[in-house]
Amino acid sequence: MSSESTLAQMRYEILAEHIHHKVPMAKLARNHNVSIRTLWNWMKSYQEQGINGLGRKTRADKGSRRFISPDLKSDIAGLLAQTPRPSITSVFRQIKSQCMHQGIDPPSYAVVYDIARELSSGRSGEDYIGEGFELVQTVSTEATKEEAESFASEILSEEYLCQMQGDRYQL
Repeated sequence: MSSESTLAQMRYEILAEHIHHKVPMAKLARNHNVSIRTLWNWMKSYQEQGINGLGRKTRADKGSRRFISPDLKSDIAGLLAQTPRPSITSVFRQIKSQCMHQGIDPPSYAVVYDIARELSSGRSGEDYIGEGFELVQTVSTEATKEEAESFASEILSEEYLCQMQGDRYQL
């Protein structure tokens, strides 16, 4: 017997006291530590759907994510693309503040975390990075300043930036 049918059976046994023995709902609520409103909801479900109506209901949107605008995903990706990379908590707070100013519902922390994980797991960031952000390829290597400048001048036709980080240079 599944836990779903066990739960439905347990609820039915509580309701059966009212159905067959006319025990008042208030007394059932006290005896079984359940609110009266809950008992009446169970009764309605039982009357409409039988014992199957007393089991847990599966969410209609189970397994899917609520809609998040592409612009919001792009904003999250843009914040995550900053150097040094901000914490997910920091990105969440910035996005939440931005949404509040725009009068829209902010995504949950879990949604921001999932987007960050998707971006860092090798999935293409092109799904999330819209106009206003360049797709950047990161190359990590240890080099002297002269080697870094030489490498940059070979691969870049535009201006480049060489930053010292500790004893290494990053292009």
